Amino acid sequence: MIQPAPFESSRRAFLARSFVPAGLGVALALAMAGTVLVRPPGGGGAAGAPVAPAPLPAPALDPKASRQAAVDLAVRLGLSGIAGTAMRQVDGVAGRVVDTVEFHGADGRLTAEITSATDGRLVRFVDLTDQPAGGAPRLAATTVPAAARGLLAAVRLPVPPGEPVNTWDAGMDAWCVRWTRTIDGIAAPTDGLSVWVRPAGRLKALDDIESPVSPAPPQPLTVDAARAAVEAYLHRLGLDVLPSLTVGVPRLAWVLPNGFADPTEAQAPPALHLAWAVTFSYVPPGWSERHDVELDVDATTGALIAGTETA
Repeated sequence: MIQPAPFESSRRAFLARSFVPAGLGVALALAMAGTVLVRPPGGGGAAGAPVAPAPLPAPALDPKASRQAAVDLAVRLGLSGIAGTAMRQVDGVAGRVVDTVEFHGADGRLTAEITSATDGRLVRFVDLTDQPAGGAPRLAATTVPAAARGLLAAVRLPVPPGEPVNTWDAGMDAWCVRWTRTIDGIAAPTDGLSVWVRPAGRLKALDDIESPVSPAPPQPLTVDAARAAVEAYLHRLGLDVLPSLTVGVPRLAWVLPNGFADPTEAQAPPALHLAWAVTFSYVPPGWSERHDVELDVDATTGALIAGTETA
């Protein structure tokens, strides 16, 4: 079953993550911005060169402190450009307040973006400059996870437990190493830490999604009750009569309500709910390929709170 992607695998989509201004509008904030020119020592270093860890900054409780922390990080990562003001926003994905600093080149083009939580923790980063591989050896699939762990140490983020999944992301022209978030041993497929590593080892991008969590029920809904809720849905749509219909075994997962089956179940700001994820597939009349669907049944209320489908 294809799960909803917790991140988008292209530069444009990565930059288009939903943010809602909290305070000054973006245009006004940019107009009032001071600027800091960041020039890495020695022109930025060779691609793939190790980045020395630096002490964590003090809690960035105001945009000025966030901006300075972003400038310091840009220097450590070998970035260059003009840093604008920190724009305080609400992350539309995780529902948290963050500060974003944009860096622009001399020609005005966006070169990098650094986003941190108000406690100084890096939550999102992207380097939009083209970096030649030079003479550095190119990473292989087997060596990428170790490189990603080293980059996390450089930006002072803890390495999540467990083994990550790494794939080549053609849209980002980089390896994507991803740790799915788990809560009490149960996966939250939409959340997690993703690190994009350039072929020569430099950090291309990072995205740390950690949504708020609703309390787990003391006594979760039974598997049979979850299966019955899905069967009722199939009956309402007349899908239960299709001979091609197959229904999978329910599994527990932390999911974000999205109103797939019932628009009233969508939630903002988002919060993860413990749910039974039930997959089913069928061949629609006149089709030759199977249609895959996942329904998520709230483990507290029994409501169909989320779902995804792929054709």
